[in-house]
Amino acid sequence: MLLALKKFVIRHPSIKRWLGRAITSMPTLDLWLRNRITVSLYTPSALQVDARHLPEEARPIQEALMARLNIDDTP
Repeated sequence: MLLALKKFVIRHPSIKRWLGRAITSMPTLDLWLRNRITVSLYTPSALQVDARHLPEEARPIQEALMARLNIDDTP
């Protein structure tokens, strides 16, 4: 079903443009979709290094940075 819908949208550029405009007109949905796509496409960054491998002085800084970026590094 989803594959058929995807093929239909790809074949009709006007529907693709309309869908793009509809999504970008809703900032919350647009941001949520962009975040989901980014998470699914990219591997974790160097910021997500396990805190156990950092020097003792760097742990509070790394934990504060992870909290600020809303990155959950719990296993």
